[in-house]
Amino acid sequence: MSKTKPNPPPPDIDTLLRRHIMARAKGLNGKILAILGHAAEDLDAGNGLAALGGLEGIERDVQILRSFLLLLP
Repeated sequence: MSKTKPNPPPPDIDTLLRRHIMARAKGLNGKILAILGHAAEDLDAGNGLAALGGLEGIERDVQILRSFLLLLP
């Protein structure tokens, strides 16, 4: 007689939500870091206006990231 493996219990909703929020936050964090990296390169090259233009809208992304992190259970 063979034993059947019991199915592991499904992850609870808090765990699933946390994983999803963290995945979204990590993706957005990568985007923000890339924007800052490009702005740093522009500044190193003496292109202040290019850096300023590259930073356009980053405040919104930072606010969204903050909102995601506040949602963590």
